[in-house]
Amino acid sequence: MTFTTSCFVRVENYGQRHSTIDYCANTLQRDGGFVEKADAIIGEYVLCYEDMTYCCSAEEVDDFRDHCIDCGEDTDLFLALAAMRDDTDDRQWFTDGVDWGIFHQANPEDKLDVDGISFPYLPHPGYNIDNFRKATAAEIVKHYKNKR
Repeated sequence: MTFTTSCFVRVENYGQRHSTIDYCANTLQRDGGFVEKADAIIGEYVLCYEDMTYCCSAEEVDDFRDHCIDCGEDTDLFLALAAMRDDTDDRQWFTDGVDWGIFHQANPEDKLDVDGISFPYLPHPGYNIDNFRKATAAEIVKHYKNKR
């Protein structure tokens, strides 16, 4: 698997920081090197770099600023970018330029599960699912900035 977007986020709350690291490591399979609870205490930033997830301090994250997208304190933006990879569409944002949805890849072991895009809101009338494509990192950043 190849993750395409390196990014970091500031998460002050220990519980939320641990949950963010755990999600990246276990759900996204971004092989978190520091998933144990004690490790989430060492810094207030969560960094996804290449295929790893780290918890680090502000000083440590400075070494990656030129190579990563700074998500500020927006964990939703961070998780959207951290999920980006080139070998699957699962958990990827899709857009037609107007509407946005997250693609869900069916579990092959569940006969009732199907591939599809989940919309966080109702899409505009007359939308055509065939016009949706995987969003770029720049589009996702812009989308989250426009949501504020």
